[in-house]
Amino acid sequence: MTNSFELTNTDEISELLKAFYGSMQLTPSGRQDRLHLRQDTLGPVELHRSAFTMHVRLDVDPMTALPFGTVVNGTAAIRGRRYETQFLAGDSVLATLPEPYTAVIDDVDIDLVLIPVGLFALEVDLAPNRRATPIHFTSNTPPTQQAADNWRAAFRYVRASVVGTPAAEEPLVAGAAARLLVATSLASFPNNALRDPTPENRRDAHPGSLQRAVSFIDDNAHRDISASEIAAASYVNIRALQVAFRRHLDTTPMAYLRQVRLEYAHRELIDADPDVTSVARIAARWGFANHSRFTASYRAAFGIRPSYTLRERKSSTNRWM
Repeated sequence: MTNSFELTNTDEISELLKAFYGSMQLTPSGRQDRLHLRQDTLGPVELHRSAFTMHVRLDVDPMTALPFGTVVNGTAAIRGRRYETQFLAGDSVLATLPEPYTAVIDDVDIDLVLIPVGLFALEVDLAPNRRATPIHFTSNTPPTQQAADNWRAAFRYVRASVVGTPAAEEPLVAGAAARLLVATSLASFPNNALRDPTPENRRDAHPGSLQRAVSFIDDNAHRDISASEIAAASYVNIRALQVAFRRHLDTTPMAYLRQVRLEYAHRELIDADPDVTSVARIAARWGFANHSRFTASYRAAFGIRPSYTLRERKSSTNRWM
């Protein structure tokens, strides 16, 4: 779903910003202010393209959704109790840490992804009966240029290949795109959640855990399942799950899930009527938003194009008529 807003009244701008970003106090500069904001909803996350034609100060309380983004044009500065950061065009940014802060923006055009704080636990939560550690981001900027580039690449992919397409209405596509943004944010911005596998993780990564995970994936591939759900069904944590898949199958849990969904898409194409459905529709139903990538993966797995599989069903039917 997409919404667009074009506002020039300071009070209306203030109310819209509060609606999206929570409690804040806006102090305009006295110029003619303008805000253009495009909101795209993708499952539990929102993508915003915000263009502020104004110089303004925002005093913001802690947010329930963390805004990760890239400055397209203009400048912005954010200041909390323990930090102050200046952002220029091209910089990747976590626009707040979990404390009150002040933002000063000057004719800023910025891409943002708003991620509810609770979603990060779905990527790193612990196995049953283990106490979860609250996730905290410790810096507003990626530690390396490569980390910043990775975040921007993930955002560009989601924006170009998923947002605004018919496939975005499919739960598996929207869920996978949202998790990509969550996982890339965790990997790109410093936080206390990412850890190397421990000896306990390696001990738990035995064939029994793997078999439970494989069975759960096979039975639930039609659902929008996360790595944490797979780990919980296997009675291990996510790190141990990843070690098990790498050790025994030389892959990752989510890559295995994509392969299972590819097999289900193949079966559906064999049985489908090309007069009623299409390759794109079936691919999206199984979580594949990008048609060319789906075609390449399908051909690598089955040796033919998916369109041929769909047409062949009709040809076989006609031969028997």
